[in-house]
Amino acid sequence: MIGEQPGTNEVSEGRPFVGKSGKELAAGLGGTHAFVTNVRKCLGRSDESKELRRASINHCTAAYLQDELDACTEARTVLVVGADALETIVGVTSTIKWHGAVLSREEAESIHEAHLRDGED
Repeated sequence: MIGEQPGTNEVSEGRPFVGKSGKELAAGLGGTHAFVTNVRKCLGRSDESKELRRASINHCTAAYLQDELDACTEARTVLVVGADALETIVGVTSTIKWHGAVLSREEAESIHEAHLRDGED
């Protein structure tokens, strides 16, 4: 599961999804093991622009995130939560169009490559 950014509980504990949403996630998984992370590793300001959020992801956490994704070679399913996570992982910015979409890894990579090539969502 890849979320957008940590909340205050996650920042203080240094682990993702340990706050309220993490408790709900754990209850929903029912003991099933899942790897969770965020595309941002630090808590941003509530008034940050999209450009500042994107810069934070690109300059501060992209390498860490790529290492985490590379380590998850056995993952059968990836749940991407939020616009920043969707743009980072799949490369699209039109969240409404992709809300609730289920894509294979190959489909997501193909969309990402097309986005990089053509700039399309």
